[in-house]
Amino acid sequence: MTVHKLNLLLILSLGLSSATWAQKEICSTKVLAKAYGLNDSMLAIWRLDKYGCNKQRLVFLDSLFKLERLINIPKKLFLILYGIPDDFGPNGTLIYRNVMHCDHKNIAAKETSSLDVVVFFQDDRLTFFEKTFVD
Repeated sequence: MTVHKLNLLLILSLGLSSATWAQKEICSTKVLAKAYGLNDSMLAIWRLDKYGCNKQRLVFLDSLFKLERLINIPKKLFLILYGIPDDFGPNGTLIYRNVMHCDHKNIAAKETSSLDVVVFFQDDRLTFFEKTFVD
């Protein structure tokens, strides 16, 4: 087992805060993504595609959201991997949008439909997510 995997296991078992984890630079998002069977390059593009305006999120949607890999992931680690959501729902849900129309500044148009990924947590652990079309 590599040093990075051992450090990641230590982080997960001790439940260290993401701030502590980031400050000590024990491992990178690349190692964390790999531990969850995810592609860090895809996640980087996902994080940069705010509101899905560049249509990159739609390309990676099925690859990056595989419930069996993400179930029980701590919310802080999920946010490190997937980035800040576009919106927050009730009870701490996170909403990542894939809008159909954006303006020239890559801001979602007010009257546009979207395919949203809504991520639900209980006790700060991912329980499930759903894809919802909003018209």
